[in-house]
Amino acid sequence: MRSVVFALTFLCAAAASAQLVSDEVVSDRLGVHLTAMNSAAPAVALAKDKSGVAIAWSMATGTDPLERVYVGRLDADGQITGVRQIPTAASVPSHAVYPSLAPAPGGDGFMLVWLEIYRYFPSAVLTGFSRLDASLAPTAPRLLMTAAATAPPLVRTKGDVTWLSGVGGVWSLAPDGTLGGPFAAQSASDMTIASDVAQLVGGRNIKASFTCRGDPSCHISFAPPGFCIESCRTYTINYSLDYTALRKTSVTKTFNFENSAQPAVDSNGRDVLVAWFRGTQTAGGDVVAARAAAGDASGFAAAADVPTVLATYPGDSGATRPAIANDGQRYLVVWRSAKTPSDHDIAGAAIDGDGRVTPFAIATSTVDERDPAILYIGGGTFLVAYEKGAPFERRIAVRLITFGRHRAAR
Repeated sequence: MRSVVFALTFLCAAAASAQLVSDEVVSDRLGVHLTAMNSAAPAVALAKDKSGVAIAWSMATGTDPLERVYVGRLDADGQITGVRQIPTAASVPSHAVYPSLAPAPGGDGFMLVWLEIYRYFPSAVLTGFSRLDASLAPTAPRLLMTAAATAPPLVRTKGDVTWLSGVGGVWSLAPDGTLGGPFAAQSASDMTIASDVAQLVGGRNIKASFTCRGDPSCHISFAPPGFCIESCRTYTINYSLDYTALRKTSVTKTFNFENSAQPAVDSNGRDVLVAWFRGTQTAGGDVVAARAAAGDASGFAAAADVPTVLATYPGDSGATRPAIANDGQRYLVVWRSAKTPSDHDIAGAAIDGDGRVTPFAIATSTVDERDPAILYIGGGTFLVAYEKGAPFERRIAVRLITFGRHRAAR
């Protein structure tokens, strides 16, 4: 496969205050998605080890009727080099989608996890994982367990332990390859390691009473009063936000609004930030965040009752979630914001250590930009990557966001 190239220049720039957003850098055209990508996840995965930044995405090529996960390194000139296609773990023809990356224990190479969807039976979903060395060569892929996945898989590392979230549970992976768990019976939308265990945020959508669209085709004249055909029913969604510190405490907050979005979570080691969309998704609402001490589930519950408003969002539809990264002092939250059903922008907000919020725009072109991922790369600089022009002109775009008087890494 020809390497995907970003003509990206890492800025050596100083910002007098607040943030400096670099120009957008766009990749060559990528292969399409062949699966129903209807779960909340960033469009790409980003991670950084001792050697630099890696990026992972999924696509199908013209020579392969199955979607595959690809990984590559982002070099000093912004080119993705050493691109590799990751083999699947299943023995049957399967699509590989929703990659998640984390630096491997020790900092050399990466841990990679992804979903595998059987080509002929889409309800058959597996979770595969592999360790990548510094050259991105994968070990033989392994599977967790067969189950109905309700959220994309996740991988995080701390010390010599790897945490894998997927298929309704969370596992620990020891250096010798031994799996422990599952420790939790939920599918997490996002996960971080805030202390010695994983912190999870998950969501469960519950179908409740429905209303019927008013067009005549929704009703049948000889049906009982109040009858409405299934395709015309609109359900209210009760969203349960679960914050879990494994083996410690768990708390669930239920929000009664129509929203198919999911929360995001990150930690600087001292506290945990959770961000989500509050309001009726189709009508718009607020992007909000709750902050609590690491491991303090009850503190999170109190903070979630009075979250900090980061910005407003217009009406939208479809599964999505924000993404979060931190530099040890501030958190940076990014998300997609709809202008029309086929035209989204990328927005963000910085939350300083004192709680001060600074919202700003990241990408506002007339081309659709969706589902950002974010990574802190050092020197006061964050890397943001997102999908652009999907689905027919699918590309990956990258920007750098630099805070304060820092020189960006080269």
